[in-house]
Amino acid sequence: LGIGQVVRARIGWVRTRSVLRRYEAMRGRRLPEREEEDGDDPEANIGVSNELVFHAFVIPNYKEPRELLQSTLQYLSRHPLAKKRYIVLLAMEEAEEGHRDKADFLLDQFHESFASIHFTTHRLQQGEMKGKASNVSWAVERLVETLTESGKENEEKLLVTTENVLVTVLDA
Repeated sequence: LGIGQVVRARIGWVRTRSVLRRYEAMRGRRLPEREEEDGDDPEANIGVSNELVFHAFVIPNYKEPRELLQSTLQYLSRHPLAKKRYIVLLAMEEAEEGHRDKADFLLDQFHESFASIHFTTHRLQQGEMKGKASNVSWAVERLVETLTESGKENEEKLLVTTENVLVTVLDA
């Protein structure tokens, strides 16, 4: 890892802890002010009921090389909580020839690496402008639909709702 990646990861963790503190404050609980050493348990220092918090990564792409997406997913899958807490959503564009084959390949390769991994296919709607924003909006709307239909359960039977998912839009 380069120093830039380490710094960005640390900033991301600080921001996540800030969001979790606000979430816990709403629930009348409090996170510890600083991390404490607690062995190798990656969930030990989070300070919240861990089955409550999931992280959805929306990865919009249009004509991104498959290898670049593989590398991004490989990096995400290395996190100790990826299999339990990460929801990955590949936001594909219908205009890209072969997008479904690329998505199917990636889903097949990484289906055991995350709590769940899916893809959406965005078709440009009347009145929409071409670009990343319309694709991301479409993907997040599909994610919300999935989570609000009747709740989505992962393999551990932990309820995932729109209230306990942090969403990050991540460029490959």
